[in-house]
Amino acid sequence: MNDLQAYLIDEFIEEYEDGALSRADLEHRVRGMVGEAQAALLLSSVAERGGSTRPRVAAIRPIIGGAELESMDVQIALGQGELQGYLARPTEYGSFPAIVAIHENRGLVEHTKDCARRLASEGYIVLAPDLLSRQGGTGAFADTNDAIAALGQSDPEQNARDLVAAIDWLTNQPDVDGGRMGVTGWCMGGCYTWRVATLAGTRIRAAVPWYGPAPQSGVENIAAPVFAIYGELDERINAGIDKITQEMSAAGKSFEKKIYPGAQHAFNNDTNAERYNAEQAPVAWNDMLAFFKQHLGS
Repeated sequence: MNDLQAYLIDEFIEEYEDGALSRADLEHRVRGMVGEAQAALLLSSVAERGGSTRPRVAAIRPIIGGAELESMDVQIALGQGELQGYLARPTEYGSFPAIVAIHENRGLVEHTKDCARRLASEGYIVLAPDLLSRQGGTGAFADTNDAIAALGQSDPEQNARDLVAAIDWLTNQPDVDGGRMGVTGWCMGGCYTWRVATLAGTRIRAAVPWYGPAPQSGVENIAAPVFAIYGELDERINAGIDKITQEMSAAGKSFEKKIYPGAQHAFNNDTNAERYNAEQAPVAWNDMLAFFKQHLGS
């Protein structure tokens, strides 16, 4: 089991213990990721939770970008195969900074596309890659649990290299100012934002990981300023804050972080009624925009 699989399984167990995930869905995801025998071992110490899963209700969605934008599905040629993605951009022509936006562990869903449009409405050309492309794309999975399991089975190092390839592709697109490139991502995508920062070097000028675990190695290779976003109640991810702060300082890297009060893991996802924080999500979003404006312009 690699470090990304361990992170995802811990997240599923946390969701289950919080009442946001049924036992059947928990077992489905873990079995699909690591197989029957290892799943049974990993879940043997997870106690049955009494009662039913909390009912999901429609969450408020206060910020939906889209005015004067155009969007399209794109295909990016790789050494073997292709990377699917979603591109959102202002309709006018010019020279724009650009951002790669990396999805959560459910794949390239509508929420991530909405985030891409929201960023594009601020004057960025935004690419949201689909890390399930090598398995046919997120749309190939009828069951979200199967998409999640497939992401857990994928090679994290290959995914990180694919994301760097996506940055190179975006850099060379019409109207993109390749000297003003940023990257951001949420949850699992926050993890990959860190990983990309260790690989991309001077290709990127700013990185904003949202509640993603820091990289296990490669901090010395980070060239871009990093602004890390955390939720106060996200104890699992926050346990690594001191370590990455010390590592970034020791390596002489530009690092800012902010912990948002009363916010849980995934607090920006306005389609997740259990985790979305209507007060802090817009604050964190605007802080991200300010960081990108400082380092990329708009």
